Amino acid sequence: MKRRTLAKMLSGAALIASASAANAYNLPFPGGTFLLSDNSGEYLIKGAGNTGTTLEVGDVLRGIFVIDDVSGTPILGGSGFDELSGIFETKVLSVGGGPGNYTWTFGPNTGSAFTTTYGANALVAYFTDPIHEYTRETNSGQSVTDLEALVTNGSLLWVAGFADADNFWRARADTNDTQAPGIPANTAFGQYQWGLDLLTNNSGLLFTQVSCFNATTSTVVLVDQCGNGQILTPNPQTGYTTPLPVWDDQNIAMNRVPEPATLTLLSLGLLGLGAATRKSRKAA
Repeated sequence: MKRRTLAKMLSGAALIASASAANAYNLPFPGGTFLLSDNSGEYLIKGAGNTGTTLEVGDVLRGIFVIDDVSGTPILGGSGFDELSGIFETKVLSVGGGPGNYTWTFGPNTGSAFTTTYGANALVAYFTDPIHEYTRETNSGQSVTDLEALVTNGSLLWVAGFADADNFWRARADTNDTQAPGIPANTAFGQYQWGLDLLTNNSGLLFTQVSCFNATTSTVVLVDQCGNGQILTPNPQTGYTTPLPVWDDQNIAMNRVPEPATLTLLSLGLLGLGAATRKSRKAA
């Protein structure tokens, strides 16, 4: 086989493989391990019988987020990529520690409107949208409901939550008061980690699990998504307000693997290359 013909064959296989990997969104998910970096805001929903602003068993944290970049590639407005945003809801299962080192474990808010919508063990829902609408700061007086509507009006991409015993969500903070006075604006006063599995995957992509450290049990587990970040106090710019009293930032590790169709096409291309090489040697 001539080199030019072989090149055309391999090029065609690559194009077909690329087309098979195409999805109905425009986001730069690379092969292998990658990081989703986000900014988010959350608010407290008090559980039955609970009062005040401290975080107690039975309370719920609910919030919104947007992914700023994928392994350093910006995907915010003006980048040419779609928005990747979402909503989360998680319920306090236990509280430990004390002043200077409070700890919490969280789980699905079973029986809520959130789990009714996204699944019994759901904690996070991701949406893609060609229009970038997310905001956690606003100068036009939007409510939490308004902001949640902006991040969930796209196409559902993933739902992440608890699928087995390896899944967890935990947090540690200096104070248990979600509106603690005296903390300088935009200052980190705690951290959180979680390991979740994909309960719904509408991306058309395949993922393998990543190692994730669970500080509550001091064990390394395998999960589809491993997240960790900081709990921040809000710092609205001049003239802006926010209905979200706590802000966060975090990184989420995932590991994408090639789709079977892509692997098959690439294998066929390699087989063709091998056959062409053998034929070329015989002809020589």
